[in-house]
Amino acid sequence: MEYIAVVESFNQGEGFSNVTIKLENGESINLKATLEQMENLNVGSLYLFNASTRVYHEKEQLVLDDAKDVFSIYDTTRLLSILPKFYQAAPFDAHNAIAYIEDTLNKIKNDKIRTITQYLYYNNKDNFIIYPAATKFHHAYVSGLLYHTYRMLLNASGICKIYDYLDTDLVYAGIILHDIAKVYEFSSAIKAQYTTEGLLLGHIVLGTLAIERAAFVNCISGEEVMILEHIVLSHHGIPEFGSPKRPMLPEAIVVNMVDDMDSKLTVVGENLDTYAEGEFSQGISVLNKTRLYKPIKK
Repeated sequence: MEYIAVVESFNQGEGFSNVTIKLENGESINLKATLEQMENLNVGSLYLFNASTRVYHEKEQLVLDDAKDVFSIYDTTRLLSILPKFYQAAPFDAHNAIAYIEDTLNKIKNDKIRTITQYLYYNNKDNFIIYPAATKFHHAYVSGLLYHTYRMLLNASGICKIYDYLDTDLVYAGIILHDIAKVYEFSSAIKAQYTTEGLLLGHIVLGTLAIERAAFVNCISGEEVMILEHIVLSHHGIPEFGSPKRPMLPEAIVVNMVDDMDSKLTVVGENLDTYAEGEFSQGISVLNKTRLYKPIKK
């Protein structure tokens, strides 16, 4: 029998050892396991379990035969359908978001900008579409990075229609690339931790280096490379928030503004259901602990 399940707990005593797993439907079941098998499992991690039945003292038991990490056996298309069943995930249709981003990529007219952006997106797509955008604060869940990027593009498309002097190639490429290096900064799609690269360099520097490498590999030079690097370097806005440079292009300003807006308003939206009409929220972290009032609907 096969089960896709998350490890809930271990239980061992004199003469026995069990692993309790939680299935997609929320049901918990116990598998008899060896100590060696349990040493290779982690609480909270997701596996494909193979188990068989045996009769012991006239009682039927499930015995663990083997367990494989789902990330080692399933492609990301399959993982997109599996992970949200066990972990908090972005509340959207991921496949629609992927299609929208890839359609946007194809609309970039400048060959150099399009080549660099497509190169980095497609070479990192497997992790990009399932990784979180943070370990806490905002979009810190499965596919959070995809969700954040997609919503930024939606916001920016409206802005570019109003302010028609903006170079949409730079805006759209900058949005897709601004957090692309979070796939290097974080360790995994679930229970993400900072990697050594993430701690020592951070996604802003890693993203700038990635653009430099992409340009080199594709034999691209010129001002476009520098401008894309500037947008990534400046997307946090000010040095206090981690940006080595302030935005110095209209398109860099847009990327910074929609990044900041989506990161904050998404958290606000997620907090709305936690307090009642006519009440104030607790202090919201991304708003410097500001408490928000929820008006009474009449």
